[in-house]
Amino acid sequence: MKHLLLLAGAAFLLGGLSAAGQFRTVHPAHYGGKGLPSLGQMTKVSSDPARDQSAGHLDIVADYFCWSDTKFYAAIQTRDGGFPASGKMGNNWYSYMSVIANPADNSSVWAMIYIDVPLARFKPGLYRVTGRKASDLVRIGDISYRIDKTNHLLTMSCDISSLLKDSRFAAWYDPELPKFGLGSMTNKTTVVPYKTGTEDSTAPDVKLILQK
Repeated sequence: MKHLLLLAGAAFLLGGLSAAGQFRTVHPAHYGGKGLPSLGQMTKVSSDPARDQSAGHLDIVADYFCWSDTKFYAAIQTRDGGFPASGKMGNNWYSYMSVIANPADNSSVWAMIYIDVPLARFKPGLYRVTGRKASDLVRIGDISYRIDKTNHLLTMSCDISSLLKDSRFAAWYDPELPKFGLGSMTNKTTVVPYKTGTEDSTAPDVKLILQK
């Protein structure tokens, strides 16, 4: 189950990146502080209509991003409801993903993922996703995260060095002038009857260019 929660969403995103076509260019803020940034220190990079998803905690309304010399920071804002990892009865499980992609090649994506499935020994992390099989999902690093229930915001960060240690990422990423696509999604898996899929996503048509 732990892989299916993520692979359903990743497969959707891989297809979405292929169909996105033209990218909007955004220059997100550079962050010089310590710890995770506040909402006001991040740049809003995309928005999504509210109430296109009935469950408030799965209904994405905006994405935010900023960066430092050593870290990427991404935030997903939902309509309401916080970011529960599971339903009250344990029949539904949820994951929340901020995804980085090479705009020129969608064969792999990298995602900061908030998920908590103790029985599967699965926890938040930084992953590379290359397809729909369990073997196509590789954890490459840790993330930090914070849930702001007042602003309905999940903020996550990862070390850029963790990404650069992945040869597939390092092959296209230019540290001198970083450029990449960004998207987000929420996913739900129902145990009985079994069903898994993406609940909401931002269109993967944003290209971030990182310049101080």
